[in-house]
Amino acid sequence: MAYDVIVQPVGLQIIVAVVAYLWVRSALRAIARADRAEEVAELQRRDAERTHQLETGMQQLLQTQVRAANGDLMERANLSQDNVLWQVGVSLNMLLTRLQRAGREASRAESENQQLRGEVVRLTKALREARAGRHFP
Repeated sequence: MAYDVIVQPVGLQIIVAVVAYLWVRSALRAIARADRAEEVAELQRRDAERTHQLETGMQQLLQTQVRAANGDLMERANLSQDNVLWQVGVSLNMLLTRLQRAGREASRAESENQQLRGEVVRLTKALREARAGRHFP
C-alpha cells in the first residue's frame, strides 16, 4: 500500500513530464519553422526588390542608349548609388561625356579646316595673280 502511494504520484509526474517535453519540443519546432518561413519571406521580398531594381535600371540604361544613338548626347542615365547597375550607368555617362567632347572637338577641327581651305584658296589666287603679273591685295 505504501508502494502504491509513492508509485502513483511519481508515475503521474513522469507521464506529465514526458507529455510536457513532447509539447515543448513540438512548440520549439513550430517556432523554428516559423522563423525559417519568415527568413524565406524576407529573402523572397529582397529578391523581388532586386529584380525590380534590375529591370528599372536596365530600362533606364536602354532609354539612355537609344536617345544617345539618336543623337542626343546630352542624355544621362540617372541611377542612384544603391542601384545594382549604378556603376554601369556611371560608365555610360562618362562615355557620353567623352563622345560629346569629341564631337565638339571634331566640330572645332572642321571649322579650322574650312578656314584653312579658304586661306589656301585665297593664297592660290594670290599666287596665280602674282604669276600673271597682276597685283593681288
